[in-house]
Amino acid sequence: MEFNGKRVIVSGGAGFIGRALVERLSALGAQITVVSRDEDKHLSLRREFPEVRTRICDIRDLDLLRRLTEGHDFGIWAASLKQIETCTQNPQIAKEVILDGALNQRRVSEEHLEAAVFVSTDKSRAPTTLYGYLKGAAGESFVAGSQIARLSTAVYGNVWNSTGSLIPAIWHALANDRELTLFSPDMTRFMIDASEAVQVLLDALEFNACYVLPRLEAFRVREVFELYAEEFGLRYRLGKPRPAEKIHELLATAEELPRLRWIDRGQRGFYVVDPCAEGPGVEDFPTGRYSSADHVVPKERLRALLEERNYFRA
Repeated sequence: MEFNGKRVIVSGGAGFIGRALVERLSALGAQITVVSRDEDKHLSLRREFPEVRTRICDIRDLDLLRRLTEGHDFGIWAASLKQIETCTQNPQIAKEVILDGALNQRRVSEEHLEAAVFVSTDKSRAPTTLYGYLKGAAGESFVAGSQIARLSTAVYGNVWNSTGSLIPAIWHALANDRELTLFSPDMTRFMIDASEAVQVLLDALEFNACYVLPRLEAFRVREVFELYAEEFGLRYRLGKPRPAEKIHELLATAEELPRLRWIDRGQRGFYVVDPCAEGPGVEDFPTGRYSSADHVVPKERLRALLEERNYFRA
């Protein structure tokens, strides 16, 4: 897609993925408006990207969001609560921000935009937590039914080194000489770089009423702990899975696979879950679902990936 001269509004645009989006879109010549609730992050963002317009806005405020969206071409809706425990402890606010916020963002997208994408998570597929259920409902609410604009939902897994994710938690533990808990020796998670996640979001703007999924590899959490223990002396102990915690994550369920198709873009590609597609769909998943358990990289490849990134040293 062509972004040069296009006007793009990004909610949650001052966060980890938001900043990566701003960097890419700026390089592509887009005119960017970032809306979020964090004025300190806005200040930091403007210092690096002075051409970016920032506005304080809570996505629960439909009238303000509507006024800020008017005049734009595309929307990338990344604002959300992101911590499972926070959502569990604050269910009313979680529902208002994640689900009601998605409905508000859909409404303003249909009123003012050519296309928009809602940012979801692998925890929304076969959910087991309030966070997962809300993100699942939000992503479906964003794309379901007849639409005026092109609307899609992007689903991906753990973004390396993102705020609140595993790598920053490890570095915090090392800096403060604290022990971490490994909740299961079998636990696996999908992994994606911020640049790859940004590309998924930009690709998703081309599709309507679909879910867009990257082709991802996965890692064993135990092996990440082992590598940081070997390299930096990380201390950890084996515990038990927390309530409702998944051992493996999904990007597509068995019921979605018949509607899954591969979009080939030469050196790269991605999957689309199209509700109008008629089987047999993609047949690359021998266990009948797109699970992190089936895409785990060997430990030595994981080591190489981390070494390439200097272990994400702060």
